[in-house]
Amino acid sequence: MNRLFLFLFGCLLYACNGTPGYTIKGTVEGISDREVYLVSAGSYTSDTLATGKVKDGKFEIKGSCDGVVIATLGLEGYGLGMLPVYLENEEYKITLDLERIQGSKIEGGGEEQRLANEYEGIRLACSKAIDEIRDEYIAVSQERNNPRFVELQRFIDSLQREVDIQQQDLLEKNPDSYVALNNVFMLLRRFSLDELNQAFSKFSPDKQNSVTGKIIQERIKKLEGLAVGQLAPDFTVQAPDGRSFTFYSVKAKAKIIDFWASWCGPCRAMIPELKELYAEFHDKGLEIVGISLDEQKEAWLKALEDENLSWVNGVDLRGMKLDAPIVSTYGIFGIPHMVLVDKDNRIVATKIRGETLRKQLERLLN
Repeated sequence: MNRLFLFLFGCLLYACNGTPGYTIKGTVEGISDREVYLVSAGSYTSDTLATGKVKDGKFEIKGSCDGVVIATLGLEGYGLGMLPVYLENEEYKITLDLERIQGSKIEGGGEEQRLANEYEGIRLACSKAIDEIRDEYIAVSQERNNPRFVELQRFIDSLQREVDIQQQDLLEKNPDSYVALNNVFMLLRRFSLDELNQAFSKFSPDKQNSVTGKIIQERIKKLEGLAVGQLAPDFTVQAPDGRSFTFYSVKAKAKIIDFWASWCGPCRAMIPELKELYAEFHDKGLEIVGISLDEQKEAWLKALEDENLSWVNGVDLRGMKLDAPIVSTYGIFGIPHMVLVDKDNRIVATKIRGETLRKQLERLLN
């Protein structure tokens, strides 16, 4: 009888406790009757994990997860990816600061969230120090030769270097953390294939096979397909006169694919350099294929006229959307982005410019 009683009592306790889960209790000043969203970070489709409702500046979200999930908390009308949360089946208390989202506060959670708070705290300390001199810095910034401006700029630069050192030191002490994994994800576009493989290899299988880890794996496969010697993927774009053409239909001994947009200042700053190269090497077999990632055809056409571009030009009006075919195929995270290919459309170099680009053209065309 006693054994039966203990068994039934244990079942009752389990039923009362239920499945382990997380609870997020939050406050956001001046907001009511709006949805809050918890979405999977790193997933380009922004998969919703859980939702809640803000009432009189307070909200509560409940759910459960397996292991650690890197998520972001968003508020209706303010965007889905506002505040990173390292989600575990723990209790959280979040205070949202809508004026300065970096100033939001997360309490509770597990070890990963505590590590994330420490990582973010390093940057916040720097921001506070900069805030103290912000007004003076703005006031003297119009006089670049002002000794005080130079002094303040050096101070800010030194603070940023110290932040980088401290954050990197923290990650090196916690190399197999989700915080370190998310740092790799946030810097994806800066990594070469070798650098990314080296960084990713340091993580354990559970990190590599997480949602964020799988996104990094996709990036590695993409870079492998765009490595030197691989065929540059063909694509179809629209010419200024409205006709469609393919990249492969442009014949030349060497081709520079210049991904750009009318709204991209750094892209347009590169145009004089490209014009010099075009004038020097076009007769020897160079063609430049400018591919605009504008979404407005009129803006693109005006930029072509303003810049007086004489090489081959096309546009993909789906812009910089991550699911746009060209952006996805070429793994473009930012522009300007240049790819140099040979007469057989094999990739010679990517993200190339300046003297390095000139030397490659001399090798291909002379």
